[in-house]
Amino acid sequence: MVSSGFETSSNLLTWSMVMLAFHPECQARAREEVLQVLGDKKEITSDDLGKLKLVTMIVNEILRLYPPIMELTRLVDRDTNIKGYTIPKDSLVTFPILMFHRSTEIWGDDAGEFRPDRFAEGALKAANGEAAFMPFGCGPRICIGMNFSIVESKIFLSMLLREFAIEFSPTYTHAPVVAVTIQPQSDAPVVLRKL
Repeated sequence: MVSSGFETSSNLLTWSMVMLAFHPECQARAREEVLQVLGDKKEITSDDLGKLKLVTMIVNEILRLYPPIMELTRLVDRDTNIKGYTIPKDSLVTFPILMFHRSTEIWGDDAGEFRPDRFAEGALKAANGEAAFMPFGCGPRICIGMNFSIVESKIFLSMLLREFAIEFSPTYTHAPVVAVTIQPQSDAPVVLRKL
């Protein structure tokens, strides 16, 4: 079982730092936004977080590329017909989140690329009208820790960007591996340079 609030959040923050190190221009834009919205405020409010549009897009793009769960599996409680297909009662149905999050049919030819601006007009528009963005699941059984994880990540990234530039360590090799979550195969060393 994945420990919510630990492994999933630490993976989200790890991949955020890795992608921002890979994309210094995006990092610079996010830093500019953070400094403009937050300045040197010590206490960050939910109103402040709501104004961090690019930071939100970065978090969403990380969640799309490196979701905290790879798939959802549900037990069908009654015979169900979907688009002409009958799914018998007691069948297990698996919804491959990672596959949907990287589908070129849904996200476009650049589905495998880090492009936070795709979320500029929200997740539904980013997914070309498909309900295909579900890093925390969906419906009545959506992860109860979703909002906390997103708020925690936005605060952490904002505070980090305000104080440090994120760069790659010369020893970093990009090699994601799927376990319960998507993790770096052999750590993700980054260098934090004080601004």
